[in-house]
Amino acid sequence: MKVRSFAVLGVILLLSTMGFAGTCAAPTVVPADGRTVDFDFIAAGTTNVYQVNVTKGHSYSLEVRQDYDPVNTDLSPATINQGSCAGATEVTTDTHLVDPAVPANTTRFSFIAAATGTDFIQVVHTVPAGTGRYISVSLADTTMFGGSYYTGPGYLASYSFTNTTGATITGTLTLVDAVGGGVDGTSTITIPAFSSALVDTNGSNTNATKMTIAASKLGGAFFVYNGPPGAVLIDAFLQNFTLGATPFTQTFQFKPVRQGR
Repeated sequence: MKVRSFAVLGVILLLSTMGFAGTCAAPTVVPADGRTVDFDFIAAGTTNVYQVNVTKGHSYSLEVRQDYDPVNTDLSPATINQGSCAGATEVTTDTHLVDPAVPANTTRFSFIAAATGTDFIQVVHTVPAGTGRYISVSLADTTMFGGSYYTGPGYLASYSFTNTTGATITGTLTLVDAVGGGVDGTSTITIPAFSSALVDTNGSNTNATKMTIAASKLGGAFFVYNGPPGAVLIDAFLQNFTLGATPFTQTFQFKPVRQGR
């Protein structure tokens, strides 16, 4: 029974060395929804290449982790390029020390995709005579969607952003018109560590950043940011205090719908 178990394990490990290890000509596919390509073998002195489909303006978090090994320096930090292995590098923010921090032998960074298309992740083993490693690769779309707004007479849309980490987070809120999908307004905000930031559509809250939106606009919103998954919580409200004795208040959820499966 033990012999059979070890034989099965040996087959699994052998397949893992053969089945992935993509190249620039034939990169391994990584879904951009948080699913993990795991136990992928990278031989000493070689480069593994992965392809991911990204959407312009969405925010993403890439994590490349060594499955078994303690801290070592034989793998270079992963990189991500637009369109090909030789394409322009995405502008990234290193988040491996942001809560929850990951080990030093892990690459984790966030980026906002510069264009819609295919990006190429490259992981380089820098020691020709070194030991091969098993790695996992995942890419999460951290874009958060929700928070309907309306700018009719007396209406106020407001958004509260809470930073759950010990690092400063920067993000952009975009309001998208329900008719035609055009952008009605954007607001870039900085959220201090373990703190909050406020945005509203009429400036009634002196502590909030005002978004100037044309009258009688209706639509939804999305938020992108430069942190790891789960770094930001959002509360969204649509209110009207001019409708009578009972003010109108509607709350909306913001969710990262492609962050993990």
